[in-house]
Amino acid sequence: MAKRNRNINYGPILLSFTAIFAVIGMIFETLAILFGYDANMRVFKLGSKVATASVAALFILSIATITLAICVGKLGKMKTRVPNSGLADVISTVGGFALAASSVLLLAESWGSKIDEAGALRAFTVILVIVSIPTALYFVLGTERRDRLSTFLSFFPPLWNAACLIRLYFDSETAVNDPVRILLQITLVAVMLALMYELKLKVRGTGHIMLTVTAPVATVLSCASFTSIILLYLIVKVGSVANVLLSAGTLLLSLYLMTRLGAYYELPKDRD
Repeated sequence: MAKRNRNINYGPILLSFTAIFAVIGMIFETLAILFGYDANMRVFKLGSKVATASVAALFILSIATITLAICVGKLGKMKTRVPNSGLADVISTVGGFALAASSVLLLAESWGSKIDEAGALRAFTVILVIVSIPTALYFVLGTERRDRLSTFLSFFPPLWNAACLIRLYFDSETAVNDPVRILLQITLVAVMLALMYELKLKVRGTGHIMLTVTAPVATVLSCASFTSIILLYLIVKVGSVANVLLSAGTLLLSLYLMTRLGAYYELPKDRD
């Protein structure tokens, strides 16, 4: 049985189930936004069963994803270095540009803000724009490189996520209990952790199990977050282009991490 398990390629299994969980999460989030969201108050409607079901579904899907990922991380064999595929290069490059563009648009929005924390909001948005430049450059140059410049730039994507989280803290344009905002914050944390563990795997050759856990969870959450933000913008007419680009960028980085994760897993060479 042990030898049979060693001959299973667990990468495609994890990718397939992550995709299924992500689609289920997007369906529940779509129903919650269309039928359970109060666009005026920017919260879920009180007593909305579809909203409650959406929150419960995302929680259950996250737990299921974590459980599956832990099993894959324990059973599968993982490389410490793989070349990027053309798809991974395209996804990461577009994602990097999306993050940089959203940062610039957020800066433009914050300059016209009249909230009490406008000064702090602008300051952290300026930091966000500055950090977004090396972040985009890291993805454009190619994440599989291991020279000093690439290693230095690889620290900036997690820093961008951290700066975005701090900026959201000072953004009082939306209520702190806005479920869309909360989901975006959780998604940013998940993506940040996944990027950190990929960095650890790249620099030190360790942390593969944590990357196996955080990348799929980040993908499930980012798909749900993007769904809610794009629906609010296109149908409910709430939000901005900057928020759409922000959520699209985090989604693309999650998909990039999943393409990398799939490449990291391989069948053992010793099959005798």
